[in-house]
Amino acid sequence: MTPRAKAKPAATAGARTASTRRPAWQGSISFGLIHFPVALYGVTTDRRIAFHQLHDADGVRIKQKRVCPADGEEVPYEHIVRGYEFEPGRYVIVERDELDALQPERSRSIELEKFIDASEIDPLYYDASYFALPGEGAGAAYALLCEAMAAEDRAAFARLVMHGKEHLVALWPRDAVLVVSTMHFEDEITNPAQLPAIEPAGSLKKKNRKPAELNAARQLVSALSGDFDIADYRDEHREAVLELIEAKAKGRKISVPATPQAERRPAADLMSALEESLAGVTGGAGKPARPKSRRRGNRGDHRAHTKAH
Repeated sequence: MTPRAKAKPAATAGARTASTRRPAWQGSISFGLIHFPVALYGVTTDRRIAFHQLHDADGVRIKQKRVCPADGEEVPYEHIVRGYEFEPGRYVIVERDELDALQPERSRSIELEKFIDASEIDPLYYDASYFALPGEGAGAAYALLCEAMAAEDRAAFARLVMHGKEHLVALWPRDAVLVVSTMHFEDEITNPAQLPAIEPAGSLKKKNRKPAELNAARQLVSALSGDFDIADYRDEHREAVLELIEAKAKGRKISVPATPQAERRPAADLMSALEESLAGVTGGAGKPARPKSRRRGNRGDHRAHTKAH
């Protein structure tokens, strides 16, 4: 099942993006004997607040230089080469033309290998997403692919080389626009068993779990359940930082109150913490009814909502 969009049609937004941004990749999409040009544009706008490093004495911006530690001299960019450290302190130099010679055809084309149910993909594997916009003369083939995939409720699987790295990618229609989501390979996902843990995840066996605790936890999950709309949320921290910057730019003196955060510790008594949490959610008006069992959906049912560059 391909992801569904709640937002307004993205075609217009994608076109506006294309007029103001440079594409992250340009090439083509191929399936069967159909072949048409596309350009990929990041689906997000970077809203992070950037700070520069200044000299505190005069407020002048600091410059960074590439300096060789052997002689202390600045190294011009044209004399910087790529080196891979194969042993501590030992490097093999790889030239740009040597890397270019290894670029496969996938660096210029996205060849759709198969069409799949998007729910088969674990969201853990998604990396970044891009709008794929059609090139000149590609509108008919592009629209046909979008409409066919939507009618069949399918996503597509392919490979792509971008920024010097090969990616697995999933393509899916969002309204009238194709979205390309890059994915991690399986060996790029860290096995949780390799992570440090005081108590291994899943070490609590069912035989040690108290039924009353599980029932109360399910009641709390049920009481806190509701509809979700991403438009209801905003970056409150970013807004607060912007307000601080605006106030300081206007010359206002800012006083920073000492507000140490209270340390939160794991509950010593799970059952008491669950009951108190339930009372806070329900207003003490009684406990929610025992939740009904729900059939577990496919792990990919979270859909493809990913970060982007």
